[in-house]
Amino acid sequence: MSYFSYYEGKELLPDGAIKLSPSRLSRFFDDTSNWYRETLLGEAPAFQGSTSSHLGTVVHGMAEMYKKTGATDASLAEEYIDSISDPEVDRHVIRSQYPVMAEALIREFVSQVGGESEPFEHQEVIPGVHLAGSIDLLLPNEIVDYKTTSQLTVPTKVPRNYYFQQMAYVWLARKKGTDIKRFRIVYVTTNIVGRVSEKTGKPLKDYPTTVTSLFHEVTPSDLELIDNVLRLVADSAKTFVENPKMQYMLAQDLRLKKRTTFLNK
Repeated sequence: MSYFSYYEGKELLPDGAIKLSPSRLSRFFDDTSNWYRETLLGEAPAFQGSTSSHLGTVVHGMAEMYKKTGATDASLAEEYIDSISDPEVDRHVIRSQYPVMAEALIREFVSQVGGESEPFEHQEVIPGVHLAGSIDLLLPNEIVDYKTTSQLTVPTKVPRNYYFQQMAYVWLARKKGTDIKRFRIVYVTTNIVGRVSEKTGKPLKDYPTTVTSLFHEVTPSDLELIDNVLRLVADSAKTFVENPKMQYMLAQDLRLKKRTTFLNK
């Protein structure tokens, strides 16, 4: 198995099922055209990765590896980093950061709790449309998600896109019978130490890696909201697939009207 790749779980879903991803849920509202194009038309994602996102993948992978095996193997992380071909990604930064960040996350959180690492959950929202994804860590009454960031950008409240993502996972877990009471976002920050000012030659302030948790207690209003959101997205996705002439209106993208007209000629 690979700890550094996203598991799609397509073989677990019925043939022809439309798959909704928790991590992309907010983009239905915030990046509508690209959401439809990528989710339902199979277009390549506009975002193909960055130094920060690949660093996050490595740190997540090391945490999963430790949780499942009780140890970490840096050679597997190095193989993944070597496989990154994007010249815009700074592999040196990833190599310098992930050992410290992963070690801190494991020492200060992962090794201190139980739970199941990366369970893949899927549930039918409406006939033919499934919500599916892997949860970073599933505890008896709590969903946990790891996020990497800099110490200067750790949020003090749950960002909108993370809220939708975590509530979708809460919905999945509760459908399976796990009485989730809250979700937790565990932020592990980059290790910014040993810098020297280019102007003065003096040491700059250090920002060593920290591991902090941001909690959200799940309320009945949260559950009602996510259920309504998922049904809306599922209905819209199914309508998009079944009614090509409506695709440009649903996606708010006039280019799809021209595409549909061309295909129907």
